[in-house]
Amino acid sequence: RIYSLQEKVESGIPLKEKEAYDKIKIATIYTSSKHEISQKYEQNDELLRVVMLLFGMSGRSVQEIRGILEKEYDFKMSDKLKKGVENMCNLAQGLIIENQALGRQIGKKEGILEGRAKEKYEILISLLEQTDISLKKAMEIVGLVKEDEIKETIDKLIEDLTLKEGYINGKPTTITIERIINEAKRN
Repeated sequence: RIYSLQEKVESGIPLKEKEAYDKIKIATIYTSSKHEISQKYEQNDELLRVVMLLFGMSGRSVQEIRGILEKEYDFKMSDKLKKGVENMCNLAQGLIIENQALGRQIGKKEGILEGRAKEKYEILISLLEQTDISLKKAMEIVGLVKEDEIKETIDKLIEDLTLKEGYINGKPTTITIERIINEAKRN
């Protein structure tokens, strides 16, 4: 797909020729979800092959990419073009590394949040087993106050107790499914 600019005159005189203002063209290439990164270079059409070469997605060195561009696509490799190819490959590699680092950072943050949720759940179970306080009060104590957190936790308790009555997370418990359902209905 190709996108281009359209003139919309808010004030002043409109330009007569589109070429006077339409200097930018955006081309998007959509690939299907079936494409595997490791196989994209050899198996896709010619346009995609060149793009993947230039963006360093072929797994080839800059020298190999220059050679392919010269031999297969008749690029004349001037010093300026050689430098441009190298810059594109370096830019692409930098973006790939940055995305991987961001992915690790997000994964770490999600892991921490998941760990906290698990810890809250275990403390909630202990409170329900060892005290006579209500489910609602126990949830407040562990910091489960948002409606979606409360619903999710109640659903998890019911699911755990439904799998094997008298057990939560494979450990024996005095909490019953009836208690959770009855207290959840009251709130």
